[in-house]
Amino acid sequence: MLFHLFTLSFTPTSVPTITIAPGVKMPLAGVGTWQYNATVAERVVAEALGLGYRHVDTALNYHNQDGVGRAIAAAIDGSRLTRRDLFLVSKIP
Repeated sequence: MLFHLFTLSFTPTSVPTITIAPGVKMPLAGVGTWQYNATVAERVVAEALGLGYRHVDTALNYHNQDGVGRAIAAAIDGSRLTRRDLFLVSKIP
């Protein structure tokens, strides 16, 4: 699974989107974090955001929120990326 992540790159115009509110288009392709510990989730999310992903799928029951959060914070601190650019998808336990 990681192999595919590291060989793909997306631009905002190349990923299909769905309009979820007027003027708000969410990318249909996202990076998943299921079955990753916090360390792996951090690395995967950081790489995905660097490749152009803007949709991160996670859940409270994955127990890797610390890693996901660190990757997002680092991406925002290290670029022109803002929180408004990202879609974080979760599940209700």
